Amino acid sequence: MEGDIVDVLLRIKENGTTSFELTFDHIKALKRCSVNGYEIGGGSTVYINAWAIARDPATWEHADEFLPESFLESDLDPRGQTPELIPFGFGRRGCPGIGMAMAEVELALANVVYKFDWGLPVGMKEEDIDFEVLPGITMHKKNDLRLLAKLVIA
Repeated sequence: MEGDIVDVLLRIKENGTTSFELTFDHIKALKRCSVNGYEIGGGSTVYINAWAIARDPATWEHADEFLPESFLESDLDPRGQTPELIPFGFGRRGCPGIGMAMAEVELALANVVYKFDWGLPVGMKEEDIDFEVLPGITMHKKNDLRLLAKLVIA
C-alpha cells in the first residue's frame, strides 16, 4: 500500500483487512511535528478556528460585519473545496456526507419557513436585531434571537 500513514490506516479500516478491530483512536498523530512554525505534540487534536477565519480581513473586505448578501454572487464553494469556507472539512479529508447534509438542512429550513408566519415581538423593529456572536470553536449568538411563529393551517 502506498500513501501517507493516515491514508493507509483509513484504507485498512475501510477494507477491514486486519485480524483486529481498527478504530479511529488508532489513527492519530504519533510524534511531534511542526505546522507553519507551530509545534504540535504527539497525540494532539488540532481544531480549526472557524471564527478567526470568518473574520480575517485579508480574506474578507468587511470582516467584522454580517453581510449575507456577499455570498449571493460569490464563487466560493461551501461544500468543502474552498479553504475560506470549511464547515465540512476540506479536500480529501472532507465530510463524505456533505451532499446529504446540504439537502437536509435546506429541506428542514424550508419546511419551518413554509409552515409558519414569522414576526418580531411587539415593539421590536428589524434594526433592533442583534447580530453579535461570541468567539470560539463554534459560533453562538451573543444574545438570543426572539421571533414569533404563527402556525399556518393548510
